[in-house]
Amino acid sequence: MKRRLSAVLLMLCLVIGLMPASAFAAPEARRVNDTEFHIMYLDKIKKVVQNYNPGHEQNEIKIDKIFVHSGSDTVDGSGTNGYLEEHNAWKVQNTSIDHWGGISDNVTAITICAQIDKTGTKYQIPVAIDPGQLVHDLGGLNHITQILLDVKLTYDPNGGKESAVVQNFLEHDAVAVGNGVSFTRDKAVLLGFSETKKDLITSLDAQNAAGIIDANQTKRIDKDTTLYAVWAEDSNNNGKADYLEKDITVKFAAAGGEFAPGATTTLKLNPQSSQAFQVPEVTAPEGFDFDSWKWTSADQSITTSFKKGDYVSYNIILQRTQGTTSEVIFVAQYTELPPATKEITLNFYDEVNHKQVEEKVMEVAADATTINTSAITLPEGYEFTVTGDLTITPDGYVYVGVKPVVTTKEITLNIYDEVNHKQVEEKVMEVAADATTINTSAITLPAGYEFTVTGDLTITPDGYVYVGVKPVAATKEITLNIYDIENHKQVKEEKMTVAADAIHVNTSAITLPEGYEFTVTGDLAIRDNNVYVEVKPVAATKEITLNIYDIENHKQVKEEKMTVAADAIHVNTSAITLPEGYEFTVTGDLAIRDNNVYVEVKPVESGSTAIVNIRYMDGDKFVAGGDFMFEKDATVTFGELTLPEGYELDTALNNAESGFVAHDGAKIIVHIKKISDIVIMNIRFVEESTGTFISGGDFFVPAGVQNYSVLAKYVPEGYEMCVSGDFMTADGAKLEVPVKKINAPAPVYTISFDANGGSVKTATMQTGADGKLASLPDATRSNYRFDGWYTAKVGGDYVTTNTIFKANTTVYAHWTYKGHSGGGSSGGSSSSTTYPIIVEENRGGEVKSNRDRASSGTLVTITVDPDKGYEVVDLIVTDKDDDLVKVTDKGNGKFTFKMPASKVYVEAKFEAIDSPFADVDGDDYFYDSVCWAVEHDITSGTGANVFSPDSVVTRAQMVTFLWRAHGAPKTTGVNPFTDVNTGDYFYDAVLWAVKKGITNGTSADTFSPNAPVTRAQAVTFQWRAAGSPEADIASFDDVAADAYYAEAVAWAAENEITTGTGADTFSPDAPVTRAQAVTFLYRELA
Repeated sequence: MKRRLSAVLLMLCLVIGLMPASAFAAPEARRVNDTEFHIMYLDKIKKVVQNYNPGHEQNEIKIDKIFVHSGSDTVDGSGTNGYLEEHNAWKVQNTSIDHWGGISDNVTAITICAQIDKTGTKYQIPVAIDPGQLVHDLGGLNHITQILLDVKLTYDPNGGKESAVVQNFLEHDAVAVGNGVSFTRDKAVLLGFSETKKDLITSLDAQNAAGIIDANQTKRIDKDTTLYAVWAEDSNNNGKADYLEKDITVKFAAAGGEFAPGATTTLKLNPQSSQAFQVPEVTAPEGFDFDSWKWTSADQSITTSFKKGDYVSYNIILQRTQGTTSEVIFVAQYTELPPATKEITLNFYDEVNHKQVEEKVMEVAADATTINTSAITLPEGYEFTVTGDLTITPDGYVYVGVKPVVTTKEITLNIYDEVNHKQVEEKVMEVAADATTINTSAITLPAGYEFTVTGDLTITPDGYVYVGVKPVAATKEITLNIYDIENHKQVKEEKMTVAADAIHVNTSAITLPEGYEFTVTGDLAIRDNNVYVEVKPVAATKEITLNIYDIENHKQVKEEKMTVAADAIHVNTSAITLPEGYEFTVTGDLAIRDNNVYVEVKPVESGSTAIVNIRYMDGDKFVAGGDFMFEKDATVTFGELTLPEGYELDTALNNAESGFVAHDGAKIIVHIKKISDIVIMNIRFVEESTGTFISGGDFFVPAGVQNYSVLAKYVPEGYEMCVSGDFMTADGAKLEVPVKKINAPAPVYTISFDANGGSVKTATMQTGADGKLASLPDATRSNYRFDGWYTAKVGGDYVTTNTIFKANTTVYAHWTYKGHSGGGSSGGSSSSTTYPIIVEENRGGEVKSNRDRASSGTLVTITVDPDKGYEVVDLIVTDKDDDLVKVTDKGNGKFTFKMPASKVYVEAKFEAIDSPFADVDGDDYFYDSVCWAVEHDITSGTGANVFSPDSVVTRAQMVTFLWRAHGAPKTTGVNPFTDVNTGDYFYDAVLWAVKKGITNGTSADTFSPNAPVTRAQAVTFQWRAAGSPEADIASFDDVAADAYYAEAVAWAAENEITTGTGADTFSPDAPVTRAQAVTFLYRELA
């Protein structure tokens, strides 16, 4: 019993820290504060007692007194650090016993011994226990929590008036911060405390960043701690921080919306006021709805917002913004509304087969009044008849005119025998729907016929193609014996097919072996189906290009190759075979320039003619010759003949007055001799006022001082020289001769008016100097509406006061039958009655209505699309009584009218757009290009009202066009060319072209300004002027990959400047016409 009681006493002493450290493996014993002992450790004592006294949980422990004993005596706290190092006995009430002794069963209380502090204050704790339940085993007591140390909490006034305050606690105590502390400071307010010293707080930002511990906030103290007072600036000593007393400005930005009338959009909030304001109302932009007012701080760390109807006040804003700013701008936030829409019904109507194809519903904007065809998906296999905006009716319907997609069309071939003047056959053929021509290679002719012309044939608008043919002649086979007369040997023997009735074969039809030429050209006799062909080895030759140009009609007739001697500098007209129906304007020697020869011709005047073969011989040397046309059976003197340039009659053999009779097929030899006093001069005829080149070349003129009259025969037709007097001739010299157009009086034409079934009071009228009529008479016809004057009884062009007449002309009245007058009433009407809309066909454009029929009051839309070169001058709508219906021009070719209660007639009047030149029509492919070139001062034509689109362009003209198209830049530099002079109109252009690397001339010192420019040269000039951009090589059969112009041609094709002259051909050596030149430039630069 003594052992158990001693164990309990030992245990309880351990709980309050009285056992020495050596009694169990515990850290060094520590002193406890008496107050803390009473508050904290009574529960521990209870738990110890309860743990060692199970079933007696209600034992009451009261703290009364504490005695400390040493042996059998009571001691007052002696021992190391206030703790007993030795203890032998415990005082149990009035009995003193040894701790190894037994304890009687009647013991009910014990005295717990404890050294409390150095003062020796003693307390007694009587503990009611059941001694029989005590145990003396101390082995399980090592886990008991040890008593905590004292800790010190110091409050630093941090600039306050008072001294620091120090408070003591046990470690881990929870302390109410600031309890018992009262600090003050002048012009500052206490915000709380911080574990680090802070400067005077002057902003809410700084306050939020200070880590302040508020007064009375609970804080656990684990060690000695110093808390520093945190002060805010309070200049008026009113107990509130100055930065919490500043005004806040609140602004509202509508951001595209609109504030309600009278709304307050800027608020000045004062910290002294608690008044709240409702946020302003705003109307959202169309298509949006208001969501909220939103503000985000500059550093995007804070975001706050208000909804519609919310209130704001100083404190609310201060709290929401955390005092980070004195001005807040709330921006209206919107959410996009789904677009308002409506459903419409598309009525797809096949206007070709007159049936409804489909009806489907489509959604559009609620306020839409039209819908563009680009937004409509058509039923498969159909296409629009009219594109653009279609009207949506008030009841939501849209009429959509469609037609079946046609990929092909039928055309009719009219195969006509031009020899026997009869139709051979008419047959139908299918071609692509958009085809405008058909190549003869795609046409199969009837047996026994061949084409008179091959290539592309035109398909007329009504689907007809004229195909000229001729019978295939009956043939026979002959043998050509080709014999080298110089080397006395047969070169070749070959077969040839000719007409069955042929008695001779022309050398032009014979292909000689390479390296040989005829000794005699012309017709060779066929004898026993054999032809003897004399040849000789060909001298060194070169190929030249003949540009045969119709000077009267200003167009190129033909371009063909010709072989001449390698050293030839001219070719005689007698060696050139002209196309049938043409004759030379000048005969003799024509200059060869850059292997090109310009050949002027004119149409042969009609009449009875004879073809005479003339050979001009200088002794036994053939000079020139060929077939020439004369008036049949006329007597022709040798003096009338145009001799080869530089030659005169050999009067010893041919007298000028002698001659021959022009029989068809006759052969004449004319003996000539070379003139000794002739020189070759390069003469250029230029327009006096503009310096524009008209014509020119190398001409034979007498040597020495000559009068300008010797050049009269070379002056271009329709022009006259502007100079007179004498000039000095010299071989190889150049001469520029100014000329001007001969002004002929303006013709006056008679225009006759054929009423075509009606009547007209004025039968004829005269045109003015401009070829136009000042007015047009009216015509009348019973029950018909007069539609105007046209150039043909059926069809033809519509005639206006702007029509230019070029000959005496009859024009015809056109009529529309209106029906007989009179009638009655149908006895009532219905709003569902529809009336036909009749669109009359017109030449010059297309007219379409958005519906075939309409009820009275319906808005009808008419679309007018003029053809190229035409413009619409009027749109007339009349009812059944021929009364005009009001038409509104909506622009862009759209017209509208309200449907009357009757059928209507719709007619558009088209007029050809005046061209700046008489030889350029509005429907010419080059019309826009020419207008552009004139507008940009690239060219002003070749004369008054003349452009000469088919005239060949020279090298000088081409670089001048290009130079002007690039702004005619001023250029300086050295002129390397002897054939380009300072006064030449093309001087600056040539210098610019050389400096830009566009051309280096035709040799080191020649430019050849008058040589025709080829298609290859033209696109190369343009390509180089554009900076020589890279391009893939184009696939033309006649453009070699290594040709100097290959990349330029590819660039031109790639940029659609030109697509060649055929599917696989470019014709690089063909000359460029004026129309082509400006078109090339227009397609690149416009």
